[in-house]
Amino acid sequence: MSVHSGFDRRLFLRRTGLAMLAGVAGPGLLAACGDDDAGEAGGGGLKEVTFLNLVPIETMSMSVEMYADASGIFEKNGLKVTFQVTKGAAQAIQTIVSGRALVTRVGVVDVVTAAGDKGQKVLNIGTYNENYSQRIISAKTDPVTKPSDLVGKTMGVSSIGGTSDKTMSLMLVNEGFEPGQVKRQQVGLTPGTFELVRRGEIAAYNVSLDTSIIVSQQNADAVSADFSEFVKSGGQVYATTADLMSKERDALASFVTSIGESMTAIIADTALDDTLRTLRTKYTFDALDDDTVAKESLKLLRDGWKAHDATPLMTDTAHWSAAYDELVKAGMAKAGGTPAEWMTNDLLA
Repeated sequence: MSVHSGFDRRLFLRRTGLAMLAGVAGPGLLAACGDDDAGEAGGGGLKEVTFLNLVPIETMSMSVEMYADASGIFEKNGLKVTFQVTKGAAQAIQTIVSGRALVTRVGVVDVVTAAGDKGQKVLNIGTYNENYSQRIISAKTDPVTKPSDLVGKTMGVSSIGGTSDKTMSLMLVNEGFEPGQVKRQQVGLTPGTFELVRRGEIAAYNVSLDTSIIVSQQNADAVSADFSEFVKSGGQVYATTADLMSKERDALASFVTSIGESMTAIIADTALDDTLRTLRTKYTFDALDDDTVAKESLKLLRDGWKAHDATPLMTDTAHWSAAYDELVKAGMAKAGGTPAEWMTNDLLA
């Protein structure tokens, strides 16, 4: 566990034109997923695909996808990728299950729950990271440095029943507590939410790495804690469905190849100056525009990416099984499942 302190300012996200199509949905716009000809190929013969992101694209947490877009890696691999923000993992999974989008990045817990408990043919096609990469923000007056510090208090989460909510429940169970011993309140995951912590309305809330850095820079009384040691199944994976694997295998292979190339390129750029220049050719938002925040975010993110192995994104089957066992033990997944059938490394070189 690591903890650091600092301070807060408002983060205003300035959306860029091609980054996402906010507020639109439907088979006609969520292309490359249906049986009709619409969206089969874009300009220049590029395959049109839709990636579902759980948060707006303008966050350093989406750096890999933004870099693959801004650098031309997607295009080089024959893809025209549209980013579509969704209202959480449940909606993202529903959308790919219905065939209205090709791929998303969600939590391990979301894939296991959908595939094991709901019987949906959701498939992990590449591991983004194995560890929980968000940070828990609290105040020095009542610091939260481990899940048990939240017992009897209220935790701020982005959505009730969402990935962060479920992951926090899992951490509590792993420490011997009942999830119900911590109340949840839906909050915005912005630096400004720290005021709710100061006022005592919530004890802590979870945020992305770049937001945690901004909070720590702008609030001398803030504490940012890494909870990754308390959970095995806190990582994220790229997910599709078995049906889409059959129908759109080439497009999915091109997508994971692009993500792997993007990760590798960012890791190779030790100083990160070239990476920031590339991202800024297409995207602009406060965390990216600030060299200090952007570089610190990228360094923390890339430490966890599955691009350090010989094959980027390769899912470790032993870790995948251990994550499933953890969820079963916590009562968050059914026993007797077949987790090996819910993942594949077949698309990876």
